[in-house]
Amino acid sequence: MSGAHGMLERDLIVERVKPGLWNARANGQTSWAAAQDSGHEKVAARRAQGVGWKRIATEIGVGVGTIYRVTLDGSKTREKDSGTAAGL
Repeated sequence: MSGAHGMLERDLIVERVKPGLWNARANGQTSWAAAQDSGHEKVAARRAQGVGWKRIATEIGVGVGTIYRVTLDGSKTREKDSGTAAGL
């Protein structure tokens, strides 16, 4: 019985997610995977210029959390430890 509930729940999730993805694509939003090839170099170059994370994320078209996760392996403190943060 619980297997049937799980399948129903999965179907409901898929019904919600797919239209959201279609909407995002129709509005020109891309995922990090689409911008990933040039993203790392662009992020590094912009950070070296002292540009903030939020502005870089806006320029690339992804969220700030995505930039953190991909470029810093999920840790803002790694940048501080390596001495590359603006102001260090």
